[in-house]
Amino acid sequence: MIARIQEFDSPMPSRVIGQDGKPNFGRYCHPFLEVNLDTVALAPPIPGFPKSVAYGRFRLKEWQHFAIITPSIFISFALVDSKFAQLAWCQVIDRRTGRKLNYERRGIYPGMHIARELSNDRSILELRNFSIVIDNHLGSGGHTILVDIKGDSKQPNIRAQLRCEHDLSIIEPMVVVLPVSGGRAMYSHKVPLPVAGWLSVGEEEFALSAGNGIAIVDIHKAHYPRHTWWHWATCAGYDSHGRLLALNLTHNVVENDFEHNENGFWENGRLLPLGPARFVFDAKDPLVPWRVHTLDGAVDLSFIPAGFRHENVRTGFVNSKFHQCYGTYSGIVRTEHDVIQLESFFGLAEIHDSKW
Repeated sequence: MIARIQEFDSPMPSRVIGQDGKPNFGRYCHPFLEVNLDTVALAPPIPGFPKSVAYGRFRLKEWQHFAIITPSIFISFALVDSKFAQLAWCQVIDRRTGRKLNYERRGIYPGMHIARELSNDRSILELRNFSIVIDNHLGSGGHTILVDIKGDSKQPNIRAQLRCEHDLSIIEPMVVVLPVSGGRAMYSHKVPLPVAGWLSVGEEEFALSAGNGIAIVDIHKAHYPRHTWWHWATCAGYDSHGRLLALNLTHNVVENDFEHNENGFWENGRLLPLGPARFVFDAKDPLVPWRVHTLDGAVDLSFIPAGFRHENVRTGFVNSKFHQCYGTYSGIVRTEHDVIQLESFFGLAEIHDSKW
């Protein structure tokens, strides 16, 4: 018997932070009109210092991440603003040969901007030889993306022009506001979308269209505690019936993930909520196969990693350990009326532990 946790909250509030200054905790299947976490006043961990919006903005972690899956090529890219520093990266995996390409920029970039709202705002970093521009315009149906990265003697140029179509009447996003520490909030907007356009890797060009390309969109803002950790799994693909299936599972610093989590399964645009997720993996060797499952019995998957990107940053005040593996998921997802078999669905699995 599958024990479902609470369904989506209704009615949908317009703001992440309400007029009373408190987060609208819950799980929703529509976007917020105003993602106003940057209005929250926080007190620094120094005796006698009052709360301030400026410190709240300094503590706000935010990013946009896209993982785009096709039968032959995989590309993922992100713009990340931790306030201590900014990070942009792009990874390309040739699924035919296993070849991996990584491009990264890390530093202090005043010109980086992460979109506040999705209705009409832009996430952008434009540097010499490295540019990622994400235009979010859910009011007119989706996201457009431009990538232009110059390679070197070891890696080719990467260019892309993509559009992720999002008809809210057909595909439900998973939008959550979760408590993470002391009443602080984590906001996330995740959704699998059909994607069209083109991607070039050096001289080779790939055409993307609905039916052969899926974009997993991950938009995130949070007032995380100093010590933060999470395990994350996501995958997407089309089954033998032509249905777009996708999954998002997370186990993180949310204390009661029976009540609050961001776990869900998409079946042709319909989003089904899931219970708490748990991950079994070898922390010393993340390339050992994983088990990913939910405590409600709905999901039981094996993940076979094919490779990973990682970081181990130690600067004294900021320490971050991160592995993002890519590979394939196989196993079962039980819905109310069906048992769905996933066979070699491509996706990501992530281990993150940081003090920031």
